[in-house]
Amino acid sequence: MGLIGTAGHVDHGKTSLIRALTDTDTDRLPEEKARGLTIDLGFASLTLPDGRVVSVVDVPGHERFIGNMIVGALGVEVALLCVSATSGVSAQTHEHLQILDLLPVRSLVVALTFCDLADVETRALAALSVRETLSSTRFREAEIVETSAVTGEGLDNLKESLGALMKSKVEPSARWYLPIDRSFIVKGQGRVATGTLMVGEVKSGSMAMAQPGDRPLRVRQIQSHFTQSESVVAVARVAFNLSGQDSDSVVRGDLVGAPGVAFSTTRLDARLRFVRTPQHGQRVRLHVGADEVMGTLFLNDHQNDLAQIKLERLAGAAAGQPVIVRRYSPPEVIGGGVVLVPVAEPRRRSAKPVVASESLDLVSLISDSPHGISGDRLAQLAGRRLQDLSPELSRLSEAKQIIGFAGHWMTLEQAKNAQLRLLKSLEQSHAAKPENRVFPVAGIVNRAGLHLREKALEKFLQAIARSGRIVMQGGMIGHPKRAPRLSDKQRMFLDRVIHLLNESGAMPPTASELAEALRVPLQAVDQIIQVGINAGELTRLVDNIVFSTSGLESVIDRARIALPRSFTAAEFRDAVQTSRKFAIPLLEWMDAHGRTVRRGDHRHWTSPSPNE
Repeated sequence: MGLIGTAGHVDHGKTSLIRALTDTDTDRLPEEKARGLTIDLGFASLTLPDGRVVSVVDVPGHERFIGNMIVGALGVEVALLCVSATSGVSAQTHEHLQILDLLPVRSLVVALTFCDLADVETRALAALSVRETLSSTRFREAEIVETSAVTGEGLDNLKESLGALMKSKVEPSARWYLPIDRSFIVKGQGRVATGTLMVGEVKSGSMAMAQPGDRPLRVRQIQSHFTQSESVVAVARVAFNLSGQDSDSVVRGDLVGAPGVAFSTTRLDARLRFVRTPQHGQRVRLHVGADEVMGTLFLNDHQNDLAQIKLERLAGAAAGQPVIVRRYSPPEVIGGGVVLVPVAEPRRRSAKPVVASESLDLVSLISDSPHGISGDRLAQLAGRRLQDLSPELSRLSEAKQIIGFAGHWMTLEQAKNAQLRLLKSLEQSHAAKPENRVFPVAGIVNRAGLHLREKALEKFLQAIARSGRIVMQGGMIGHPKRAPRLSDKQRMFLDRVIHLLNESGAMPPTASELAEALRVPLQAVDQIIQVGINAGELTRLVDNIVFSTSGLESVIDRARIALPRSFTAAEFRDAVQTSRKFAIPLLEWMDAHGRTVRRGDHRHWTSPSPNE
């Protein structure tokens, strides 16, 4: 398969030439027939001299329909630029050539049309103007073939030239996407959508997502060149018979792709080559697939060819997808290129960007993110499904190039620096409050500048705790070699509180009861309880139930000796000689700290009890 696309000024014979090459009239609309003017895209199949069949897209040449021309050009591998031998290069020729030059069109051949109406000298002048126009583009060496759709002159030579350029073969891949340029209902079959398969291979029965909107679909049947196929490989014109609850919502401009390949977005990063000087913050028209969506263009100080476009509505996009950017008004072409990050995060112009390279270097992507990166975000940046990246992430992890914490990835250098920042923050807290043994995790983490989600942070802290560099106590952390330094007055007061708590066994007094027993103000008791908690000598179960840490362990040890592996709340209450008021908070604390696991009405020790 492959795709050839026409380009050129209106009335330069594009449609006539395609008709002569393929025996297909690509003007399908009644208005096109009536006006003799191509308005929308037309399609045909061309048999090359070696027997291969390729797709041909015929685009409008009139400047009023430049948007439709861009839609057709966005998937082209080989461009067929048509220039009239009688009139030479025109303004529209320049604009079409400029668009082709900006897009990843692999090669180009020029058809000098209407040669039956031009003498030798006129043909030579037209060819010279073409060569001069091509000289400022990457197509400067393109072949020029003299043709006539009326006499058939040059048609065989043109087919040979096109065949020579259609040599590349795309490797099949599950990463496919299809920008939809037509969508309609076929009686008895349902929704049919057509477009140019840009990359990958699609098989009949494949699951897909329609963007924007994350609409799940199934590709029920596939047609290419009016022939039903079990599979088709890019680049090719295809028609999908779609099924699924959202199939009827698929319209021109949508993007259909394999799950995790096509994304719904309002902000994307693109690598662009500019032909007009862009303005930071200017309003633009983004052409992506068959969609034209307004947006705002933002530049980057670190990479001149990188632009971020904030869209004014949701659109579909895929990594590597070709795009053209035009001014909002007048709608002149500014630049073109490819999507790098379909779902981009906002950033300032001066901020260093984090974008995927063509080689998809995951280590660089992770390294470029100051705090590491979540697997989900990494997949978005790469324009891949996370499951597609998993084998490479596993390989890099085994090679000790990266390390993962509950789906958050860091390079080893990032993890080391994050650990050092955490330990420095902890040291600062110990220096400021030497009476505390442990500190709330949130404050330490915030001061260290760590940006990790809850599960990732938990795994990160557990890894440091296993190395013996911190101790963890619920939502608190501390340095293992930093004993709390209490004043003599605090030490004496806390010892009296601990004595009263331990004396009461599994039914400790409240703060009010402690204040009354010690004949001190309630505020003073509240303060010493907090000092004791921070020092790790007291443990609060709920607001008004506090145990000494040693007393709590004694209660749990007594229960482990008295109870079997599985027990009820009532059995626990009786074993430790307490009431339900204290038994339930005790059990919930034990569940939360991994001492027990609840299954229905029973608890189970997480390690064998001494009487087993």
